Amino acid sequence: ELRHRFQWTAPILVSPHDSNTVYHAGNRVFRTRDGGQSWQAISPDLTRDDPEKQAWAGGPITGDNTGVEYYDTIFALAESPLEAGVLWAGSDDGLVHLTRDGGDSWAEVTPPAIPEWSTVATIEASRWDAGAAYVVVDGHRLDDETPYLWHTTDYGKSWRSLATGLDPEVYLHVIREDTRRRDLLFLGTERGVLVSHDRGRQWHDLDYGLPTVAVHDLRVHGDDLVIGTMGRSIWILDDLTPLRDLTPEIEAAPAHLFPPRPSIRWVTRGAPAGSTEGAASNPPRGASFSYSLAEATQDEITVEVVDSAGAVIRTLSSVPRPMPIGDDHPDWWPGTENPAELTALAGLNRAVWDWQHDGAREIADAVIDIGSPRDGPIALPGDYVLRLRVDDQSSSQSLRVLPDPRESIPRPAAEAQLAFNLRLRDQMSEIADAVEIIRSARGQLETLGELLAGAEGDADLAALAGVITTELTGIEQVLHNPHAEVSYDILAGRHGGAQLYSRLAWLAEGARNHPGPPTQGMVEVSAELRAVLEEQLAELARVLEGRIAVFNGQMAERGVPHVVVR
Repeated sequence: ELRHRFQWTAPILVSPHDSNTVYHAGNRVFRTRDGGQSWQAISPDLTRDDPEKQAWAGGPITGDNTGVEYYDTIFALAESPLEAGVLWAGSDDGLVHLTRDGGDSWAEVTPPAIPEWSTVATIEASRWDAGAAYVVVDGHRLDDETPYLWHTTDYGKSWRSLATGLDPEVYLHVIREDTRRRDLLFLGTERGVLVSHDRGRQWHDLDYGLPTVAVHDLRVHGDDLVIGTMGRSIWILDDLTPLRDLTPEIEAAPAHLFPPRPSIRWVTRGAPAGSTEGAASNPPRGASFSYSLAEATQDEITVEVVDSAGAVIRTLSSVPRPMPIGDDHPDWWPGTENPAELTALAGLNRAVWDWQHDGAREIADAVIDIGSPRDGPIALPGDYVLRLRVDDQSSSQSLRVLPDPRESIPRPAAEAQLAFNLRLRDQMSEIADAVEIIRSARGQLETLGELLAGAEGDADLAALAGVITTELTGIEQVLHNPHAEVSYDILAGRHGGAQLYSRLAWLAEGARNHPGPPTQGMVEVSAELRAVLEEQLAELARVLEGRIAVFNGQMAERGVPHVVVR
């Protein structure tokens, strides 16, 4: 027997025209302009006010009458962002009212087809037209799961249903307009989010990894869509650019690359060990971009990252890069595979460039203790171009990478860091190339040596093949540790411990995560490792150009195959 009826989620609305004006609604609409010190009722009872729906709650042993268990209350409230004083109110018993004079007079403007006693879940007052609004009605408490959605452009004098084509058994919760494109609408349902590009005439799923969940509220915040679910956390769909730009012409094009947002190259540090239970995911680390394909394809598609000098510094692919170790290797475990960097699905696709240059070429079956040669140096802030290639089609968009505003690294220092990291990457690639040459030549020598050992008069040549094989193996053992079966073999010092490849990978890992120019220690260690690499490359050249040349000459005299050096 309270003076006013309120329910648990009674709407509170701050006026978009005056932040000191706040509305609150029970069975009537109230307004304060002094921070809640006083309230003024600016409407009559805007509900059906059925006494039979306002009986004692709870029981029969214990009542539940805290003052918010009432039916016949206002459930949705909205003010036009274009015209002050235009207020829409929707009740949980199926009525919609409108005032155009700040509450001095109200008119019932309920869409005729609203089922009696259903809940007006949301009213979205249009930001594009003062007389336009959207109304979402929920009837599932009446065992009616039908989606109800209406639109008016004449202050509720007439209504048009926007529910055509919707799943007849999925009821609705909320609708929101986009803030930049008039025809773009987002619809929260009991099972996810839908999007319309033509102001509600057609609806499409907008999942992007969102679980099947009831979505009770939506907000377009800048270029992002914030999704409030019932019991499954807050989700954010980053960058609405492709949804805003999408047209029938783009959808029909074989491939289209959308303009990416500027990307801030955040500098991150390792977090202390601890539980991550309940933690949400961060936005992807890198520059996100979107592209559309008219049809799915099994063929490779690529995106090249081009710097301001016109050099391709990274190539992203829909084909996963091969792993240096396979699933039969002791150091392999599920999740260590290289995923494809791009998808090639029909419709919208999204990918991330992690700001890295291409990494080093890798040695097959080689193990290291710390570091990842496949991770390239981090690119500098600046202007880049993304170039999408699909079959013989190519499209490009500019991308700006901005510096972390918390960092103050001078440009020359950052350039010195990048140059140092690129040198380390290239040295690891040199090692990988040298090992591939060694393994190819050694394999051929071993095969030819076995054949020569069984041939009369070729014992000396077979012995030379064995000597060269031993020399090549000695070079490989300095370049990396071919006998290490697992990474711990290196740490344990077995079979020679950490060799050049692993030591460079460790140094590159530290240098990549160091925000300034290379330290004195990094420079000194790099010089030491470079000297070892040059010595071994010179030794390899001596073997290839000297001993193998002699071996091949003698094999040519016999008119038989010889070693082919790549």
